[in-house]
Amino acid sequence: MVVTNGTITARFKEFCSFPEEYRQRLFFKCSLHYIELKKHDQLNPYANNIRLIKDAGISFTVELTPDDSYIPYIPEIKKYLASL
Repeated sequence: MVVTNGTITARFKEFCSFPEEYRQRLFFKCSLHYIELKKHDQLNPYANNIRLIKDAGISFTVELTPDDSYIPYIPEIKKYLASL
């Protein structure tokens, strides 16, 4: 298992180039810090990295820690997650 903030594209590409037998045993826990990603214009790279590991057949979760600051963003976050 690899715990990540989902923003280091070069490392994701490296993991995705592993032989299939390794990728089948790999698992990513991707923390979604939505407000920070949005603030730093990293939502697209994050989404692209999730799609990259998904297309490589690597198991993953996207996890958002609940916090009241996310309440105004709930519809936006749901739409974003649906695009992954």
